[in-house]
Order: sequence, then structure tokens, then C-alpha cells
Amino acid sequence: MGERGVALAGAPFLRYDSIDLAADRLVVVAGVPVPHPVEGAGDIHAATLPAGRYAVAHHHGHPDRLAGTIESLLAWAGQEGLTWDLTEKDGAEHWGCRLERYLSDPRDHPDPSTWDIDLEFRLA
Repeated sequence: MGERGVALAGAPFLRYDSIDLAADRLVVVAGVPVPHPVEGAGDIHAATLPAGRYAVAHHHGHPDRLAGTIESLLAWAGQEGLTWDLTEKDGAEHWGCRLERYLSDPRDHPDPSTWDIDLEFRLA
């Protein structure tokens, strides 16, 4: 985006489209929000995140430690009777939108144990 003169409009993110823990297979898209539509090229594709209601949890610390925050978010939603925008097929979870937003800039915070990450999972 820098080469195109486009400033980011927020934190970069990972979007988990499909998760199959049994097969140790993930389909993940890395993205950055931009202030206006930008045409993709090569391996870069323009897309829009779906609108809707999201459950959000904040994590402070190394990304390798996200599992506990994810488990807490999933358990909380279950206790609240909420359902995810999620389908299961052939043992894999296919998410309507499941994001990890990386709020800390690694240039300013080189130690991942100090990072702030928001988990945003779309509700059905």
C-alpha cells in the first residue's frame, strides 16, 4: 500500500476462513484496512469484510498465547446463548468472519509479549 501511496485505515488482521484442527489445516487471509477501495494485483486482492454483529475479546501478550482468550470467548458466547456465523463440513469449521486484529505496531513494540490483539468473531 505504501508503494501506491495508500495509508492504512486501521490495524492489520488475519481472517480465518476455515479451521480444521484434526488435519492441522487452516485457510487464512492476511489483510489491511484502507480508507477507500484499492484495486488488487498479483497475489493482492481487494475484498470487504462482512457487516454484522461481532463478539470481541481483547488479548494482551504473545500471539502464541491466544488459545486461552479464544476459549474464553467461545465459552462466553455459549453461556450467553449466542451462535456463530459458522458452518461445519468434513470436520472443518467455515467461518463467516473470524478476525485477529493486530493493534500493536511491531516497529514500535518489537517484543510480541507486549502486543495487543482483538479477536472479532461474527455472530449468526
